[in-house]
Amino acid sequence: MLRGFLLVCLVGGCLYTNNRKCEQVGYPPDDELYLLDPESLFCETFLIPGCDEDCGVCEPPPEDLPSWAVCESRCFGYNEEMCLGASGCRVARYRAGYYSQLEQDPLPSFQGCYPLDTNPGAATDCHDLSAQDCSRYDYCTYLVEFESMGECIRENQIAGRCSDQVTCTTPPPSCPPDTTPGIADGCYTGSCIPTSYCGV
Repeated sequence: MLRGFLLVCLVGGCLYTNNRKCEQVGYPPDDELYLLDPESLFCETFLIPGCDEDCGVCEPPPEDLPSWAVCESRCFGYNEEMCLGASGCRVARYRAGYYSQLEQDPLPSFQGCYPLDTNPGAATDCHDLSAQDCSRYDYCTYLVEFESMGECIRENQIAGRCSDQVTCTTPPPSCPPDTTPGIADGCYTGSCIPTSYCGV
């Protein structure tokens, strides 16, 4: 009898044992998926149904699972220079630091390197994009401000200064209230600097 059972195990993969494990409560266990919240830039945990084909058809992932970037990414270990040149990675900056780069005592600007959303796109302009839409494009940079919603800008955009002499004939951008056109090297940069950062 024992020899017969061993033969079944060798040929059939121990079906008896597999059936018993499938009868256990909570088997197969849920899998944990770590996704990057594009606004807070912290990883959040999502549970997806566990899968063992021996126990039947596997359930599909939840339909409401966000397309956020997966937290297991090489991008997290990159410095600014590496991140700017890496495919599938994007730079995030401290908002106050970004707007102070041409000041006498600039604040730190580079906040970190992060992977792109799993549903990338091809936007024509980064401005006015939400945090998630900003995370879809490697040429868009997210300006982090943890007390309030951040801002999305084009990666190579220079902020400039709030007040400087203008020598170029290029007209200033149309800036919203409580912002002022940025100036660098005598020309408007195209950025709109929040007045709260002027003189930072």
